[in-house]
Amino acid sequence: RRSSEPTLAASWSRSGTAPSGVTRSTTSGNNWDRPWEASASLIPARSEGDDLEVISLVLDPDVADTMYVAQRTTGVWKSTNAGATWSAAGMDGSVIKGLQVRPGTPSVLYASTATSGVYRSANGGASWTGIGPAGQTTATFAVSPSASTGVLYVGVSGAWVDRTEDDGARWSSARTGLAASTVYSVADAPA
Repeated sequence: RRSSEPTLAASWSRSGTAPSGVTRSTTSGNNWDRPWEASASLIPARSEGDDLEVISLVLDPDVADTMYVAQRTTGVWKSTNAGATWSAAGMDGSVIKGLQVRPGTPSVLYASTATSGVYRSANGGASWTGIGPAGQTTATFAVSPSASTGVLYVGVSGAWVDRTEDDGARWSSARTGLAASTVYSVADAPA
């Protein structure tokens, strides 16, 4: 971890009394600041009534100041200056459940959605392509930390986990032994 890389935490407000956005610490969590307050660059709503809840925050492991946040219904946002300013990076209107970067290839992002499966961006959020699993309500997902070739696991409502080993070209389901409810968390240990 480089010393110039900020420590970050996502924050949000369900009551609407505090801003939704990213709180940053460059002192290992001893002090926190909101870099957007000075520049008025709070991650914006796209229209009145947008749900601004920050669902996921990911860092580019190669470029310390590049980060992405996913908001529930206003899409993915990207900052290249440690959160001082933000720009839209797609997925507007999708109900996003999670966001992750591919290990070893941080320009590849994955976003899971509530009703449309997983989407992949191969260019840091400039464009997105649906990769499946088709027709599934995703609750959570994980990108394998030991593979840089697109191994993903998706927790699906209905008590199973879907898996792809080829970046979404083919999916298989694992149901044996899972309880009959929604899978809310999936993790893959490094090899």
